[in-house]
Amino acid sequence: MPSYTEMKKTLEKKTVFASGLKKLFFATALLLALAGFSNVTFAETDSIVIEPAKTELSLAPGERTMKTVFVVNRSNLAAILKISVKDYIVGEDGKLQYLEKQENGAINWIVPRYTQISLMPLESKPVQFIVDVGEDMPAGGHYGSLIFENISPSGHAQKTFESHVLLNVNREGITTGLSINKFSSGILNGGDPVNFEIGLKNLGNAHILGTGNMSFTNLFGKKIDEMELGEMLIYPGSSELFKFEWQSHPKFGIFKASLEIKNPLNEGKVIKKEAWFAVLPVGMLSIASGFALLAAISFYFVFYPQKKKKVRARKRLSQL
Repeated sequence: MPSYTEMKKTLEKKTVFASGLKKLFFATALLLALAGFSNVTFAETDSIVIEPAKTELSLAPGERTMKTVFVVNRSNLAAILKISVKDYIVGEDGKLQYLEKQENGAINWIVPRYTQISLMPLESKPVQFIVDVGEDMPAGGHYGSLIFENISPSGHAQKTFESHVLLNVNREGITTGLSINKFSSGILNGGDPVNFEIGLKNLGNAHILGTGNMSFTNLFGKKIDEMELGEMLIYPGSSELFKFEWQSHPKFGIFKASLEIKNPLNEGKVIKKEAWFAVLPVGMLSIASGFALLAAISFYFVFYPQKKKKVRARKRLSQL
């Protein structure tokens, strides 16, 4: 028979083990309860999604059409959304700014079917709207947004969601100029991929959905690759910077990139620009940078002082 001391130690071990299991159980239950509570009570701030994010149209005066956006409630809370219309402009810096009610403003040519909708959790609902171009609307671009304001009493973040409507009115007076004001990848590239920046300037009064492509040739003029750039939206009077990556480039060499941008509003006119650049492995690029730095230091501390001495000597001789 075990002694009292031995039985006491055994009982203490069992008590500690049971206590540990009890604490683990309660901790697990608490975590599960908190997780369930967060799922039920709170909604994500981006729980309302509007698709598509933008609708682009080109209509003549007197034309009318109906479009649809889909509003999706991705949360587990019901939502009430108030629908309104606002004008906006995009400045030269590319930033969007909403405006107060304007003459020929969006409230006159964008007419949503509803002024308010309700969505159950995880529900999607179509919202139709009419775009009605008046006979006296000026030529060029007109821009408005469908604003969905969350007015639910609680739970959802109180914020707004937008879907932009871009309208070009085709009539006498529309202007459609487009220029390339930047096309660069840097002279030396050691990374993967090679990054390009394309700056486009809209010189007209209508927005442009330009499309383009880049082709690449080596030092001997042989074409080695080509890539489509897709659509690029540029608002009237604004400049936009677009960034692209050339993934499948050779690891070493000197290349020429040829850019072509098509302006669909100007009878498909194509504007072009070229840029030369080099691709070096990272190690070689570091060596080249080191040599360039060494050359600069040598010039500053060796050749430049010698040149200054020669200039001074000439001045002295001229004064004699």
